[in-house]
Amino acid sequence: MLRRLWPILELSFMAKLSNLDFNLISLYVTVSFTSCRKHGNVDLAKQVAKRIMELDKNGSCSYVLMSNLYVASHRFEEAMDERLLMKEKKIEKEQGVV
Repeated sequence: MLRRLWPILELSFMAKLSNLDFNLISLYVTVSFTSCRKHGNVDLAKQVAKRIMELDKNGSCSYVLMSNLYVASHRFEEAMDERLLMKEKKIEKEQGVV
């Protein structure tokens, strides 16, 4: 149910994201990207990813999820850009995660 409503909400509480605990942030990211992927809302996913990257500068989650979202949207060049950005920043994806 929440996944269907998510694009409508337009992430109005994104500014308060830094006050959430880690488990809630993980849930937020998962639901956000799942909803954005389902509805093809790449722009909203970018906003979520940018905010998560600000909070976790060395985490690979947002980069990998954005790359996967770009692939699902047939935006292969942008997907490759995300992966190259990870490589430039020396951010590695943990095995079995995402």
